[in-house]
Amino acid sequence: MDHIEITNLTKTYPGTDKPAVSHVSFQIKKGEIITLLGPSGCGKTTLLRLIAGFERAEKGSIIIGEKLMSDDTSFIPPEKRGVGMVFQDYALFPHLTVIENVGFGYKEEDKKDRVNEVLDLVNLRGYEKRFPHELSGGQQQRVALARALARRPLVVLLDEPFSNLDADLRDQMRVEIRNIIKNTNTTAVFVSHDQKDALAISDRIIVINEGEIQQIGTPKEIYQEPVNHFVSNFVGRTNLLPGTVLSDNKSVSTCLGMIRLPEGHPFIKEESIGVAVRPESIHVSEKDGMPATVKSFIFKGDSIDTVVAAKMPCGTEQELILSLHPDKELQTGQQVYLTILPKNISFLKMTENNQRT
Repeated sequence: MDHIEITNLTKTYPGTDKPAVSHVSFQIKKGEIITLLGPSGCGKTTLLRLIAGFERAEKGSIIIGEKLMSDDTSFIPPEKRGVGMVFQDYALFPHLTVIENVGFGYKEEDKKDRVNEVLDLVNLRGYEKRFPHELSGGQQQRVALARALARRPLVVLLDEPFSNLDADLRDQMRVEIRNIIKNTNTTAVFVSHDQKDALAISDRIIVINEGEIQQIGTPKEIYQEPVNHFVSNFVGRTNLLPGTVLSDNKSVSTCLGMIRLPEGHPFIKEESIGVAVRPESIHVSEKDGMPATVKSFIFKGDSIDTVVAAKMPCGTEQELILSLHPDKELQTGQQVYLTILPKNISFLKMTENNQRT
């Protein structure tokens, strides 16, 4: 049985013509971590607010824990949904201590034991009497999560929880927050526009654009098998090459050579398609492959991000982005040769909305 079931959810704000969320449907299992991923204004935060009960949809239904929370005729308010919320700015009370923040609003008889239990869970014992301004950003985040978990919610909703953290702390907190949620078998829904957050913390990712779901899949599926141009460009970097399906209907011809099509592909002979190739899937050599000129490169420690101009067969040039080993020696203007490695490649139909059918 799915723990959360969203069916045909649609929300349009007054004074706008286009829905912020349009006919969205998906299911979440108990204990699963889901990330709603997309650019600013795509509808992901609206969707989170609809689940929380802060907004009401004009169409569709929301079921949490087998209980109907809203549909076209009924609506349960946020405080009765069994939902825990971690806001982007954490929303801690500055005049309350850690233990007071965590226990705020908890009315059960086991309040003292429960607050201590979640403080142990988030590794904050010893900080009970501190105020929020005396904590680091990561500690404040754990207090906010502990407060959300204290009531034993059916689901925890987290709105851009890592956006206020520096890079090193962000990496650390991704691991810590995921472990805390998994250890409690809590169902969690994150909102993020950061692909690294989504790939690191999620069991599954729901990619959203312009109020509509583009793809649902595991982090590996989303990265390695994007279903359309938007997903391939938004989740990670990619190169889009024009290709033509060969007469054997088993391979695609591109400027970087022939690429084998997967079994059961939806394409026909001589069809023009797009080939999405990740930067790490292009090999650079000194003599074999398609000639290209190095335009720029940035050393990033664990890799070298490189832009090259490939000389296309038709005489034009196409810029490609590559991710090379940090030991690679490069110079601007240097000529290199490119071939495609058979990994992290997707094949996309060339349709009006750039989506694969």
